[in-house]
Parts: sequence; C-alpha cells; structure tokens
Amino acid sequence: MRDVLATIIVLCGITCLYAQDIEVKKFVPLAKDQTAVLNPRKDINGNECALVKVALKEAGAEFEGNVMGDVQYTGSEYLVYLPKGTKRLGIKHPDYLPTTVVFGDYGTKKVESSTTYGLSVKANKKKAKVDKSKKGMAVFNIKPSNAMLLIDGQIADGSGGAYTLSLPYGTHYFTVKLNDFSINNQVVQIDKNAKNINVDLTEYFAKVSINCPTEDAELSINSEQKGVGKWEGMMIPGKYTIEASKDGCHSQSRQIELKDNDEITVDFTNLKTITGSLRVDYEPAGADVLLNGKKLGVTPLRLKESPVGDYHLEIWKEYYVKQFVNVKIREDQEWVESGNLKLTRFGEMIVNAEEDVNKQDGKYAIFLAEYFRYGAAWDEGITPVITCEEDSFSIPYDPVKAIYWYKKMQNEGVGRVKNWAKEWIGPCFSLTNDNAELSFCWAKKAVEDNPEWLILSWWDPNPNIPLAWHYFYGIGCPKDVEKAKRLIRTACTEDGEYIYPALKQIIEDMGLDGELKYNPNRYPTSAEMGYE
Repeated sequence: MRDVLATIIVLCGITCLYAQDIEVKKFVPLAKDQTAVLNPRKDINGNECALVKVALKEAGAEFEGNVMGDVQYTGSEYLVYLPKGTKRLGIKHPDYLPTTVVFGDYGTKKVESSTTYGLSVKANKKKAKVDKSKKGMAVFNIKPSNAMLLIDGQIADGSGGAYTLSLPYGTHYFTVKLNDFSINNQVVQIDKNAKNINVDLTEYFAKVSINCPTEDAELSINSEQKGVGKWEGMMIPGKYTIEASKDGCHSQSRQIELKDNDEITVDFTNLKTITGSLRVDYEPAGADVLLNGKKLGVTPLRLKESPVGDYHLEIWKEYYVKQFVNVKIREDQEWVESGNLKLTRFGEMIVNAEEDVNKQDGKYAIFLAEYFRYGAAWDEGITPVITCEEDSFSIPYDPVKAIYWYKKMQNEGVGRVKNWAKEWIGPCFSLTNDNAELSFCWAKKAVEDNPEWLILSWWDPNPNIPLAWHYFYGIGCPKDVEKAKRLIRTACTEDGEYIYPALKQIIEDMGLDGELKYNPNRYPTSAEMGYE
C-alpha cells in the first residue's frame, strides 16, 4: 500500500508543459475579398502588392521574407503585404517553433498584384512531460545581454544576460530574441545534472541591395525568393549566391562574400529572352500571320528571335480558308511551316469573276457586283456557291466593292457586260472618282427614281439596303442612323423575317437583330411579287 501511495504521489507531480509549432492548413486566393484593392500598398517598384491574411489569434508574431511595410494585427489575423511574385513567407512567434510557408505547396506558385490570399494555420502543442517533484538547474549566458529569454513561451527572470533557473525535470523549449538579430530556438533536457547553455545571437552585419531591370524578374539569395525587380536588406556575414530569373529568360547569378559592415549592391543587366526562330512560307504571299492572336506580319515571314514556347499559329488572307497550326519554338532551333491556303467558295467566285470580266456573258462578275451591292443575287446557278456556310466563311457585304466591280466591267468588259455596267452606274459615274461617294450616289438615285421600293420592299434586289448601309456607317455621305433604320426595315417580309443573310452584321450593329430576323427558307412568293 505504501508503494502504491508513493507512485500516486509521483504521478501527481508529473505535468505537461507545452511548446507549439505551426501547422499550415491551407493557402488560397480569396476571390471575393477586395481588401487588397480597397486598401492597396505598393512595393519598391511602384507596383500594387498582394495581401496575405494570416489567421493567427496570438499577438506577437513576426514575418520574414519580402514583407512590405508594417504588419497590421486585427486581434484575429495579421495583414501582410507582399510584392507580386513572392513565393514564400516565414512566420516566427515566441510561443511557436518557426516555420516557412512555400505557397507552391498549396497550389499557388506565386502571389499576384492586387489579390487577397488567406493563410490558415493551426497551433499544435507538443507535450513535454515534466516531473514537478524534481527540479534541476539550468544556467543561461546570453549575448547580447539585453536579449529576451523565453522558457516554454514564458519570459524568464534574469538580467545582464545571465539567467539561473530551477526547472522541473523533462523537456523544455526556449527562445532567445532581440531586434536586428536572428531568433534562436532550442530544446533543453533538464535532469539531475546542471545545464550550462550559452547563446550568442548573430547580428545582421551587412547591407545588400539587388537590382534587375527586367520586368517581373525574381530575385533570390541561396535559392530563397526575396523580391521582384529590387530588394534591400541586412544579412549576416558569409558566402551567398544571388540570382535573377524569369520564366522564358536566361538567368543571371552572382557569387558574393559578406563581411562585417559591408554595403554591397548587386546590379544585374536585362535578362536575355530564350529564343528560337520561326519561318512561315505559306502561299499566297501577303497572308496574315498571327501567333496566339497577335499579328506578326505577312507571308513569307521569318522571325530570327522568337521567345521559346508552345503557340497557336494562324495564317489567313481574305477569300482563303484560315489555317491553324500548333508550333513549338525551342531554343536555337527553327520551326518551319509551309503550305498553300485553300480558296473559300467565295474566293473561287472572285477568281472566276476576274477571269470572265471581259467575256460576253460575264455571269460571275455581274453576280459578284450584285452580291456586294445588295447582299444577295437571284441567279440560281450561282447562288448556292455564295450561301454555302462551308470553309468557315462569313458572307461579305460592301456596296463600295460593288462599284469597283461595275467600274472594272465598264473599263475592261465587252459587249453585254460593258453596256450593262454602264447602264447601272448611270449618271453618277461622271460625278466623282471616289468609289464610296459613287456608291452612295448610285443607291440614293435608285431609291429616288423608284419610290415603289418603299412599298414593294420584299422585291429583290432592293436599293434601300445599300442606301441604309451608307447612311448608318456614314460612308460616302453624312451619317443618319434613323434614316438608315427606316430603310432597312423596308427589307423585311410581312412576318418581320429578314431574307438577306449577308446583312446580319449591319442589323446587329443597328440593334435591330431582335426585330429583323433572318429566315433562310422564307422568300417572297409569286403572289407577293405580283405575278399572280
């Protein structure tokens, strides 16, 4: 019984002291949180910072890394501003073991400007069994003498850097800290043997400035990311590798050795883009070449220094089918694309029209001129070629181009073609050489000479349409949107269904697309046209 009682007494003397570490639960962008936008802070380059909200209730935390300005503590979280491109954040607290959060471990490679992020952490208490019935001696000698000593998260009693403490047997965690010095965290095991612990904090002796003129260049010291573009801070003596890097560029590095009271500036030059070359030899010449939607030039094209990467190449010319190609540009290699663009169906019509302008019938040229003028034509032998939706072709509509073809037929055509073009151009031809003014004159005269168009609106071809086109866009005449709308409404059927597919864009631009609907199967009946 005496032995059992003694055991109970010993167990009652055993308790648990705690030191804590920080466990990162998650790091995520807060899409709906606009704090970084509403309360902005700029980095040393004048760019908007990112904001990291660190959920930690305990006061007294410190943050290491490329922190911009003072850290605000709200009572439940810390507001830490970081420059764009920062990849990690260090957290130190007297009650916790220090930790570094690498953002890439949680799905975010680096922070972006004007974006708010949430960093959730959990305090894990590490239990250290101590026996309060037994105590041992620990003597701490700390330099500098004004540094603070914390034992198991509690400030220890002492002065002048000397601390003689009686501590329960077991494991204890202690921290020594002082501004402008590195924090020292250690563990001491207390038992019957007295412990002598000497701590000499290391001061940051040297001042280092790093600059790189390349936009968004990341700066690192011994592989630890420090900033973007510019960084300045205090460092302890030693050897370091300073690096400037950016995706798609050749990195630059410098080796430095810091000594007491050094002030060193590391200036990098512009990082050289990693390039290959691209050659596009598609026919016909003069086709537009776009890389990821940005026009580079026209064929034939060669870019000797193109940034490496995977791209979408687009080659296009009017009246030809667009060609889409995936290209892979690699360092010091040339990627070559060659071939021939295929004519669209309408492109074939253009070629045919050029060839038969000087023929007696000139059916392709006549049809093309009518189509550009009215947006439709009624030659059933040719119409399907135009109205077909193959080749991703959007049907064009341009009365000014119609005039070009009428003039071409008059100047180069023979027989019926020449006379027909001259008859249609009429008295407007001698008034101006400007195709836009001539097209407007032609359309206006046709409507004025034939007022019945305003009644027989569904009859085709309808001069109200090109006249509306000119008024709405102000091409060859003063702009008059309301007059254009009145004219375009006359080209509707009684059911409000528009029968000219080529005019879809102007109807949308006018804001009438909900009112004027295109029905490809709805054409005027013979009765409507006055034949019955």
